[in-house]
Amino acid sequence: MTDYSDDRYGCMRVHIAARRGELACSRFRRNTLRSHAKAHGLRLGSLRKTDLAWQMAQHGLIDANGYLRDGFPVPGAPGKGAGQ
Repeated sequence: MTDYSDDRYGCMRVHIAARRGELACSRFRRNTLRSHAKAHGLRLGSLRKTDLAWQMAQHGLIDANGYLRDGFPVPGAPGKGAGQ
């Protein structure tokens, strides 16, 4: 039986990653997505915003609600970025 909530790398269904990417695109600018991806070691080149968000969702960096994981960026809290 397939567990659709499993979002480890390589386990996520394409349509789930696409939906998470769409939500992230509506919430964040491309530069914010790129900086989050780079902070987590992803080297994705120069992708369009939608492709970047989809790849990030595939790697588990975007949660089910379209928000970035690890609390990055935290609104209203300067200095509270990824890895802190």
